[in-house]
Amino acid sequence: MGFSRRLLTLDGVPLCRDSRHAAEIGDRMPAEVGEKSQTEYFILPEVWRAEVCQGFDPQTVARLLAEHGCLGTEAGRLTVKPRLPGMGPSRCYQIKPELMALEV
Repeated sequence: MGFSRRLLTLDGVPLCRDSRHAAEIGDRMPAEVGEKSQTEYFILPEVWRAEVCQGFDPQTVARLLAEHGCLGTEAGRLTVKPRLPGMGPSRCYQIKPELMALEV
């Protein structure tokens, strides 16, 4: 697959997708919760280069997104290392929800 996504509240707090999710939200997400949530994406480097940045320099695209606050970074790197479901800690590009509101 090459990417993962996570729902966030408007405050940037991840919505749980485990047993706490059922206790907090139930089987289905109410419309008011869905309207107040955002999505961030985690993209593996191979998919970033081959699919997302096809035809463009991947490092340049990452730097541009980071400059606009749309790419999560850590320790001077353009990638982050979160614990991804089914994969464990993996180096990947974190696309923040701010990208959807970016005006160019």
